[in-house]
Amino acid sequence: MKVLSILWLLCISVIPAAAMRLEGTTRRLSNQNIVEVLASKSSWFSTLSGLVEKDNDLIATLTSNVDHTLFAPTNMAFEKITARLGKLSPEQIIEVLKYHVAVGKTLSNNL
Repeated sequence: MKVLSILWLLCISVIPAAAMRLEGTTRRLSNQNIVEVLASKSSWFSTLSGLVEKDNDLIATLTSNVDHTLFAPTNMAFEKITARLGKLSPEQIIEVLKYHVAVGKTLSNNL
């Protein structure tokens, strides 16, 4: 149940962020994989990027040739749940993050 409540908090924090323009960037990033995009937007996603780097399976998924959508929690979203994250193991946090990955391409205007 605790994992689900954390998942819910991350979801309500990420959907507004997904809809806004990040640092004024509107160009397509189609030549980059998701992990590279996270790294390029480190002011927004450094916490997420650091967590993703700890799981080889998640890296393999996000760098594969198959389209995936990552509902990426921002650093601000992680700051809001810092106390709750401290109660989870790194493995549990990675499992929660895996719920943020969907197969296929989903654009923010389709949410």
